[in-house]
Amino acid sequence: MASVLGLTDTAAEISGEIADAVDIDAAVEIGFVKRAYRRGTAGIRFRTAAWKFLRPQEPHWDDLKALAKSVGADHMNLPAFCGRLRDECNEIVREHSDLKRWVCRRLALLDAVVVSRKLDRSRRDEVFALRNALSDCTELLVTDPAEATYLSENLCQAAILGAGNAVVDAIAEVAGLNANLMFSVPCGYRVSGSAERLANQDRADRLWQNVGDHTHRLVVLAESTGASHVGFWVPVIPSGPGVRLPGATEAIAGNASLVLKEDLPPLRGFSHQMESDWEAYMQREFNHDLFLSLPVRVPGRSTPVAVLNVNVNVRQETKRHWYRAYGAYWTRQAEEYAWEFLDLALRGMMLVAQRSAGMPALDCGVPRPAAAMLLPASTEVTEP
Repeated sequence: MASVLGLTDTAAEISGEIADAVDIDAAVEIGFVKRAYRRGTAGIRFRTAAWKFLRPQEPHWDDLKALAKSVGADHMNLPAFCGRLRDECNEIVREHSDLKRWVCRRLALLDAVVVSRKLDRSRRDEVFALRNALSDCTELLVTDPAEATYLSENLCQAAILGAGNAVVDAIAEVAGLNANLMFSVPCGYRVSGSAERLANQDRADRLWQNVGDHTHRLVVLAESTGASHVGFWVPVIPSGPGVRLPGATEAIAGNASLVLKEDLPPLRGFSHQMESDWEAYMQREFNHDLFLSLPVRVPGRSTPVAVLNVNVNVRQETKRHWYRAYGAYWTRQAEEYAWEFLDLALRGMMLVAQRSAGMPALDCGVPRPAAAMLLPASTEVTEP
């Protein structure tokens, strides 16, 4: 990062000198002369704007209009200005490849102006089918609770995959993905069931053995079809000055968190051994290019009730687009697009939790099944 800041600081000094010369735009009032001046100086003015945009201070929406004015480009509409500024930033990356990751982070704001990502039309049909499936599961609670539990698990898997696909719709293209839901449980909770789940739990035990004291952890309790993360857990450690654990721990506190394998964020407030263990795990055992952890919020709750993790593989040519997930605009859009699927997944989880042995007590923030439909504890159904 030091080299990045050094380059941007140097560039800022240069751009300040250039900007002094560019300010004469305000004095050029004759129409055809002004147009000719703008065309002749466009390159240097947008290079100046790009270096200003890449300074260490985080840019905001309002800064873009001020930036356009500072280089005499306020006659352009904002999308056109941002598109040209984005092109200039990409030119800087070609000239200074060590700035690539820094520039990609900053382009998230420009992409929010220039790029439009829409929810795929098929998602509506998927939601409709899942709502019908949820209704069927509810009706079966009394007549065939085992079948209801089995169908509820399938519903959860499909809804979680739908949520992952909706997140992709919101942000960028992928080559493949899976997704899972994590819930906060006391540290004493242990998963039961298949050897795979127990192995995931043991893997987490080894990874976090040096993390220190904590009272709760986030455990993967449900996932999309084909994934194999149930049982894996991460500690819940409140973030604060000098303390940061990226991923789900940040998301349960209400902040979306992107973790790229090629650009791992540092752990703060932990031992060198813990940081080394985490980096080794990500490089050797995490079989994806990145993951995005999003808080799962429900109406009426001030804090998230769960975390959605979307594990993604991307093509090299589109990898930079996932840096958008460092921007709040993009993650808010992802949460919005995924919400209907998450609501269905949470409702399905409530059905599963009521019937399956070994599941912790969950408070998902959604209505529980009607009391008349619940079986006595003695008739709990084990996981298929």
